[in-house]
Amino acid sequence: MAENTQTHAVATYMEAPGGHQAEGHAVAGQDVAGSHGGSSAVDAAMFFWFLLIFGIAAYILKKFAFSPILENLDHREAEIEQSLENADTLRREMSQLDEKVKGMVEEADKQTREMIDHARDAAKEAARGIEEKAREEAAIIKENADRDIKTARGKAEASLRASSADVAVELTMKLLNQTLDAKGRKALTDQLIAEM
Repeated sequence: MAENTQTHAVATYMEAPGGHQAEGHAVAGQDVAGSHGGSSAVDAAMFFWFLLIFGIAAYILKKFAFSPILENLDHREAEIEQSLENADTLRREMSQLDEKVKGMVEEADKQTREMIDHARDAAKEAARGIEEKAREEAAIIKENADRDIKTARGKAEASLRASSADVAVELTMKLLNQTLDAKGRKALTDQLIAEM
């Protein structure tokens, strides 16, 4: 582009009608064009080098800085997600364990209540058994006592009859002034006892 501007300036110089004035303008134009053309070339070269250095720096950063950083970030993100999943799993397991413990406590309470009820029923049954046995023993004792009393009464009555018969025989003998031998006394006593 700078060469085109210079060629155009030379062509303008040759065609111009007043040699010096056109020449001056051509030279001035050439200087202006040269200064713009040189600046553009420098700008283009600098821009090219800037792009090249930027590209190299971007490649180096991507290769040696951004890739490890991104890998570390991805790794950290995976660790955080794993930690969150582990926390959720742990929370679920703790919830299940809490429910299991509650169930075990309820089951233990139920078993304890059943054991207490069973022990209470067993104590009542034992008390009833002891009471029944005491009644039976009391009935047996009473029955034995009644039998002993009847036996004693029977013996007392028999003894009283015998004594009464003896007294009656003696009185009768006194009344009759007779003496009976042992055999006669026994027969009279039996007769009087039978009559009583």
